[in-house]
Amino acid sequence: MSQIDFRYSDMDMAVFYGDGNWPDLHYHLLRNVHLVPVCSPKLLEGKPPIKSAKDLLQHTLIHISKRDTEWQSLLEQNGGNEIENTRGMTFSSTSLALGAAMEGLGITLADRGLAERELEYGQLICPLDISLDTQKSFYLVYQKGRPLTESMQAFRDWILDEMQTEQRSLQQL
Repeated sequence: MSQIDFRYSDMDMAVFYGDGNWPDLHYHLLRNVHLVPVCSPKLLEGKPPIKSAKDLLQHTLIHISKRDTEWQSLLEQNGGNEIENTRGMTFSSTSLALGAAMEGLGITLADRGLAERELEYGQLICPLDISLDTQKSFYLVYQKGRPLTESMQAFRDWILDEMQTEQRSLQQL
């Protein structure tokens, strides 16, 4: 991800995905990222059921270009094989990968929170109850040493409260 240089930008705050190592930024952890395999329910119609990580390899795996090791990591953690000889496609963003999965083109890895609406409405399903802890998180960031305006404080408080509420609802799933 290309980062925003707040010294030369008119942006006050941003949400970054990463490890929290930004020495010139003040940051607040929003939530950790755990990826789950998701696909359209129609993808599995008439096909063998997915009962293990190895069964995922019978389908097209949808990758995100800047996160190209995630599938291999998930499979290794869950007893799957190498993915070298599997069908795959790569997209530049999570939203494009999710769109392809909703269209039944394959299975992608997504953060459950980001795909919550699609999962709730049945556009996507999790064919297996496995996940990958990416060791990365979403953070609210802004320039160190910059006094927060009233609007920035209100936004920070709102987003932190929303993320805590979301975490509680995801834990109940």
